[in-house]
Amino acid sequence: MMPFIKQQLIDAARTLGADLAVLDPDESLIVRRELAAKFAVEGATTIHWRCLRDYSAIQHPEAWRWLEEFLEDERVFLLPEAEDEPAVFTVESGRRAIDLLGECSPFGFYIADRPFTYLVCENEHDFLFGCGAAKAWVEGLRPRHEEWADSLREKDKP
Repeated sequence: MMPFIKQQLIDAARTLGADLAVLDPDESLIVRRELAAKFAVEGATTIHWRCLRDYSAIQHPEAWRWLEEFLEDERVFLLPEAEDEPAVFTVESGRRAIDLLGECSPFGFYIADRPFTYLVCENEHDFLFGCGAAKAWVEGLRPRHEEWADSLREKDKP
C-alpha cells in the first residue's frame, strides 16, 4: 500500500481549490466491484488493468494528459490501484481529476463516470486503456502512439 496517494490527492485538492471527496471503505468497495462487473473479465472482484475486457490501449508517457480531450465537466470517480490505495475518490470533473493527478507523484489510476458508461486507466507502464465509451477514443489515439514509437526506433538506429 502507498498511503501517500490519499494525502497527495488531498493536498493537491487543497492547493488547487478542487472539490475532492473520499468515499468510505464500504462505498469504495462497492464502486470497485461495480466497475469490475461492468469492465473486467468474469470472476474479477475489483478493477485492475490486467483483467479488463473489451478495451483499447496505447502506450505513451504523456497519454494520461490527453484524457482532458475525452473527459468532461461531470463528477467522476478517481481510483488508484486498490493495492496501492483502497479509497475511491470523487472529483468535481474529469478535467479537474487530471489537474489533481498532475500535482501528484505518478501512480496507476482509473477514472469513471457515475453511470459507468466509460472507464479509463493509466498504469505504471504508461499504457492508457479505454473501456466502454472510451474504447473508440483511445483507439483514435493510435497515430500519436505510432509517431512516438517511430521516434524511439529512429533513436535506436546506428
